[in-house]
Amino acid sequence: MADRFNDAPPTFETVLKLCKTNKKLIYVKGKVPKQLAGQYHGLFLQLLANGIFELTVDEKDAKNIGTNKLLGKKIVFKLGRRVNANGIMGLALMQDSTWAGISYY
Repeated sequence: MADRFNDAPPTFETVLKLCKTNKKLIYVKGKVPKQLAGQYHGLFLQLLANGIFELTVDEKDAKNIGTNKLLGKKIVFKLGRRVNANGIMGLALMQDSTWAGISYY
């Protein structure tokens, strides 16, 4: 996945562009969204809720959390981590249970 960012920081804008570019690989055939808001918003919320992605802000911008001064380009995605069934910490996206209930359309 790292090579998909082409050395750009994994900001919301970068991840959104990645999803738009690869939408035919992400969504079920015939259900690829033609507009941005609905399906992408739903998918992102599911990925965040299941811990596949986590959001973070650089320390120098943390003071702006909860204000209208925090810009979207300052919010960075990182891959979520969770303990698997064997008690070993790993990437959440690699665990089948993390994907339970996520719909792509």
